[in-house]
Amino acid sequence: MNIFKLSRLLSRSLIGAVGLSASAMALLAVTQSSNAATVNPGLDYVFTPTGSATFFFDDPIDIGFVTFKGLPIDSSTLGITDTIIRRTDPVSEPSGDTPIIIEDLSLVSVEAVGGKDVFVGLDPNMQSGGEMTIRHDESGDGGTWDSFFDINGIAIIADAGTLNPTGPDFIKNLIAGCPSASYECQPFQKGTFIASNEPWSMTPGSDNFVGPESSNFFLTAPVIHDAGDGTIHIVEPTPVPEPSATLALTLFALAGTWGLKKKQSFK
Repeated sequence: MNIFKLSRLLSRSLIGAVGLSASAMALLAVTQSSNAATVNPGLDYVFTPTGSATFFFDDPIDIGFVTFKGLPIDSSTLGITDTIIRRTDPVSEPSGDTPIIIEDLSLVSVEAVGGKDVFVGLDPNMQSGGEMTIRHDESGDGGTWDSFFDINGIAIIADAGTLNPTGPDFIKNLIAGCPSASYECQPFQKGTFIASNEPWSMTPGSDNFVGPESSNFFLTAPVIHDAGDGTIHIVEPTPVPEPSATLALTLFALAGTWGLKKKQSFK
């Protein structure tokens, strides 16, 4: 074979091999990119154990430190959830940021303060929120996160024992009734609340409540949010409702279905 022909064949083979290698590498990169773990936007459901939230109120409320517990937003659908946070953007590996919105907050004082009960919810006219940084670990199924946010709230202050919580959205309904002759409505701002290096998992634990719009991001431990002025809000992942509550919800749903079918049978 002509030495020049052999040289050209070798060159073409080499170029072809390099081209194939580059294509394979590109395909591998695309495959890895498409398989990259991503935390999807969604809602996080947490609750406030008794005594784990302390807010400091100065002017114009001026009642000092108040210790709170969670007041369930709607125990029939959300268990003991009293706080809901929305993550608005997806976050892929290795890390990234997402805005967060505090969608609901429902707290009540553990005991009366100066003869007054204090309820805390969100100001419907001012958004509460901040930002979360999510880091993926090497396992691909979790990692750690940081966050900061501000609360624009309304404090409902009433004579002790005059407001008895009943039904869903109790505090939200009180705020909707402001101003009221039955209680004080005091706007307040708290923050910036900061949480650092908290763990998360893509897989819910056996005791994790999975609610409407839950995605693939679940808290795995209590979280301390510290505002720096003595105001601290410690929350925990909402647990699965007790079996009795779950049974009641199931029976309620079955009763509704049976009633609807019975009504239709008379048409």
